[in-house]
Amino acid sequence: MLSEGELKQVLVVEHDADTRENLCNILGQDGLRVTVANSAAQIWECLEGNSYLAIIIERNLPDSSAEDLLPQLRQCVPQTAIIVATDSTDLEGAVSAMRLGASDYIIKPINPFVLSQSLTQIKAHRRLALAKARSDDNFRILLEQAPGLVLILRQDHTIAYFSPFAEQVTGFSATEVSGKDYFSLFVPEQKSAQEVEDHIQEVFNSTLGLAHESQVHCRDGSRRWI
Repeated sequence: MLSEGELKQVLVVEHDADTRENLCNILGQDGLRVTVANSAAQIWECLEGNSYLAIIIERNLPDSSAEDLLPQLRQCVPQTAIIVATDSTDLEGAVSAMRLGASDYIIKPINPFVLSQSLTQIKAHRRLALAKARSDDNFRILLEQAPGLVLILRQDHTIAYFSPFAEQVTGFSATEVSGKDYFSLFVPEQKSAQEVEDHIQEVFNSTLGLAHESQVHCRDGSRRWI
C-alpha cells in the first residue's frame, strides 16, 4: 500500500526525448516527482525498490509494447495505475490496453489538463484505498485485543472470523473453525439452534434488539453463556 509520499511519484516510459520532457514538465507543475525510462528494459530497473502512483507508458516502445508489458506489470505492481500514451490514430490499441488492465489512456500530443484530471482521479482512489486499509487494520487490532468472544458469521452461518479470546473461551482454534457451520460446532441442540438462527436472521434483516444470550459448546464439553 502506497504512503502519502509515494502518491507523488510517477514513472514515465517514453523513448521520444521531446515527449518525455513535455511529460516531465506537465507532471512537475502538478508537484509530482518524475522518474523516466526510455525502454521496456529500464522499467524493471526503475521499479526495483521504488513505488509509484502511476506509470505513464508509451504504447509502442523500441523493445516492446504496452500490451506485452501490461500482464507483467499488473502482477509486479498491482496497486500502481498504468496510463497508456498513444497516437490519435491508434484508439484500437488504447482499448486493447484497457482490456489488459490499464487504468486509463491519453492521446498524443499530451493535453496537460486531461492528464492532470486522470492523475487526480487516480490519486483520489488511492487515498480512499489507503484510508480503508488503515480502517481495516484498526478494526482487526480492536477485534484481536477485545476481552470478549468475537466471531463474524456469513449469511450461510459459516464462520468468517474467530477472535483470539474466542479461542481461549471455547478451546477451538480459528484455523479449525474457519469456514465451518457455527450451529453444528457450537449449538448442536435443535431448539437452541433455532433460537440463535432466528436472532441472526434479525441481524441480517436489520431488526436486531439490543442483546441476545445463548450457550456455546466448548471443546472440553463445557458450555459457556455468551
